[in-house]
Amino acid sequence: MKKILAGMFFRLFRGFEIWALIGLLLIASTYIFSATISNQYYMSYEAGMHKTFEDLGVSDLDVYKFSNEPISRESFDKLLYEDNVAGEELNCLEILIGFAHLIPAILIAIFIPVFFGRMFSDGTIKNYIICGYKKGDVYLSSLCLTFVIDIVIMVLNVLILVLVCCAYSWHPPVYLPVCILQFVIVSLVLFTVSSIIISVMFISSKRTIAFIAGFLVIFLITTPLSSTIAESMMSSYYEPASDAQIEELRKERETMDKHDFGMKIDLSEHMIRMYNKDKELKEMGTSSLPPVLKTVCLAVIYLDPIAMTATGTGEAFPWYLAYRDGLMAICVASNVFWIILANGIGLVVTKKREIKA
Repeated sequence: MKKILAGMFFRLFRGFEIWALIGLLLIASTYIFSATISNQYYMSYEAGMHKTFEDLGVSDLDVYKFSNEPISRESFDKLLYEDNVAGEELNCLEILIGFAHLIPAILIAIFIPVFFGRMFSDGTIKNYIICGYKKGDVYLSSLCLTFVIDIVIMVLNVLILVLVCCAYSWHPPVYLPVCILQFVIVSLVLFTVSSIIISVMFISSKRTIAFIAGFLVIFLITTPLSSTIAESMMSSYYEPASDAQIEELRKERETMDKHDFGMKIDLSEHMIRMYNKDKELKEMGTSSLPPVLKTVCLAVIYLDPIAMTATGTGEAFPWYLAYRDGLMAICVASNVFWIILANGIGLVVTKKREIKA
């Protein structure tokens, strides 16, 4: 396997594909990160709201907790009443990290059919088999090479993001436990994309089919149809509350102190529940979705590997809540599941079928 990897790396650095990938990454990511910061954050800053979260004297954790759970009265009042861009800063950072996998995913979806398709078409893969290397080793070597490229381009993307932030002299509210897990998730999404396309490439041995698979995967990570439909089904089965319940909820919200407001993600319903201190503010209705359909919908939602990226369904939930209440952990597990499943299928089928040039 070491010799196969060495040969693939030699071919990689001699070819044009990797250099084209890196060049396109630098151009596209720099543009997208710059445009996002300019549109999402810098315009608000230039409009006169010059107080950033650092200017307010609050911590990054306070910015994340604000409106999600009670924080110190001093920090709460600063974030609520003083003109500031703390909310825009956090929103912008979430979008930047949430999209960090998108350009790499598009490029890797092009790279795999081009690079490995050429190895199939010129007989390189078949020659490995003729020389006595196991099909499984060839597959795993190709997967390792792709994962190394995934790591390299994600690291480059992070560096580009940092440099763009420095160019704008912007110090976003980086609460490391949440941000690190965010980057873990988007990196795993990239591994999931790579795993599916590599699997299809080796199963079919056809560059065209791998391109089609790549197109479909990119479409699915930008348009999460199944989880969106499942969420719509979940929400459509809520029965309206009575007039008396609505009036009671209205009065409770009017009299409560905003500082005591908090939220929690109910994973069994895939929804946010609101609290006044420890007392739940009752929802505007109850779910009547049949238990079997509810289980299916929840399975579809939680198996969505992009449920916690900016292009997925997770954008409805604050990142801090997703981190605190376990939704991010579910998303990590979902991506690991799809990576293992895709490569398991690819490995089994590759071992059983004849590799053709």
